[in-house]
Amino acid sequence: MTAKNIIPTFEETLVVQHQQDSHYRFTLELGLFIVFLLGAFMVNINDLNYNTLFLDEAIYASVGEDLLQGIYSHNAVSYLFGSYLYPALSGIINKIGGVIAIRFASAILMGLASVFVYLTTKILFGYKAGLFSMILFSFNGNILNLSQLAVYDALALPFLAASLFLLVMAAASREHQRHFILASSICAILTVLSKYIGLIYMPALFITAVVLFVLTGTPLRHTLVTLIKYFVFPIVQALSVYTAFYWDELIQVFQEQGFSSYPQWLVLKIIGQEIGFILLFALAGLALLIFAIIRNRDHNSQLLFLNEKLQFDWRKLTLVSRILFFALFLLLLSTWLAAPLHHLITMNSRSLWKNCAYSLVFLSPLAGYCVAATVQSLRARNLTMNVIGIISLCAGIFYFADKALDSNWSFHHSWPNIENEMAYLQKAGLNENSLILAEGMNIYEYYFASEIAKGQVWDNFWYMEYGGLSGQEGALAAIQDGAPDFVIIDDYYFPGIRERITPLLAEAGYVLGWQEEQILRTGETILLQVFILGDGGAQ
Repeated sequence: MTAKNIIPTFEETLVVQHQQDSHYRFTLELGLFIVFLLGAFMVNINDLNYNTLFLDEAIYASVGEDLLQGIYSHNAVSYLFGSYLYPALSGIINKIGGVIAIRFASAILMGLASVFVYLTTKILFGYKAGLFSMILFSFNGNILNLSQLAVYDALALPFLAASLFLLVMAAASREHQRHFILASSICAILTVLSKYIGLIYMPALFITAVVLFVLTGTPLRHTLVTLIKYFVFPIVQALSVYTAFYWDELIQVFQEQGFSSYPQWLVLKIIGQEIGFILLFALAGLALLIFAIIRNRDHNSQLLFLNEKLQFDWRKLTLVSRILFFALFLLLLSTWLAAPLHHLITMNSRSLWKNCAYSLVFLSPLAGYCVAATVQSLRARNLTMNVIGIISLCAGIFYFADKALDSNWSFHHSWPNIENEMAYLQKAGLNENSLILAEGMNIYEYYFASEIAKGQVWDNFWYMEYGGLSGQEGALAAIQDGAPDFVIIDDYYFPGIRERITPLLAEAGYVLGWQEEQILRTGETILLQVFILGDGGAQ
């Protein structure tokens, strides 16, 4: 054997070194991914018993329990802003483990959403950008809150993130493109069925796919035909069947959706609080992306998968085409912000904080790209600028995480805790022959389900039927006749009702049986009170 055969060549050494570097990068990437994912998950499940159920959580769990028993008499689809999909899931999980289980499921589902955000960003911009996008998404305040709240947003968001991921996969891979698009349409359908707000993000998915396909060399006509056939048609067909089946109920749902009127500046302030930090980074990331596309390559890093696939020459575009190019990205941005813009235009703050989370599915990849590109740029500069930049970046991320955790703590104390109230009701002789009128009826119904039959015991100020009257008027008539054994007021779920019924309670012979003051996150003091018929005193 000669020395030539024993000593590896320079090319062989490079191959071995490349394999070792690739293995190291894969191990490091996987390790960081697991650390960040588990870190966010541990924060989410740290204290799932932070408060008694929110009204929406109780409604979905109770409706789900009815579904499991084959009870559809309440016709919940006529007042829920989503199909029976999430309530059914909530009912099954609630049967297994109660409150902790349904909130734990939300943490898992939101963790799944963050995984899809990471995968989407990794394909587009590389694993470093993917890690940053996952951190920004997972530790944003409203995402943390939704990870601990058993509502249908926790199911809709993973489906939306999965739908976007599959469209990106379709653009990046020609081999199974139609299968990816069809799978994306199924996830999009499930997004809408989970929560109807997902419907306004369908244009965002479609236009994003069009842009990616065209930039990677697919002719516009072929792109539109393929997406319409395998993405749009399945969605339209499935939702048309659903709409036809539940037409009357859907009309009622959209006519009776609650409205909380706020000035536009205040709605804009709330939007800024919920997604402002990520939106700023995403806008910077979008600017970097457009600049990279115009240059036809990214000189500073290898973050873009478009580097290898981009079929776009800015120099060949006419002035009109260039204007249309920027207009397209402006349209794309507006579709990504569909829910915040809807709330801003209508001046409606109801569910604004939850609906803003849907935009983060689209904004987080660009925000992660911006951070990764910034880090890459700083590494290329001198040591002093590198250190200053890294310290500033770490300080910014720490501030972001601290604000998110502070928001999460405030969220835990943003609605009434009824533990002491329930203890009083048990001592006061609540039984299956009682009639209780309460703002948060479904919450009490949930907690007392094992002791008291559902339905005949509980009623609320929205839907009570009494003496030929319904809703608030029916509830007031019932109080005047002394029909309810207990009347519960909490200053939260039905604002302004206290002023209307307090005089009637005294006239009908009700006395204060129990009360407790609580301070919410806003600093507002609320008064929880239980009124009973007959003699009694405040406790």
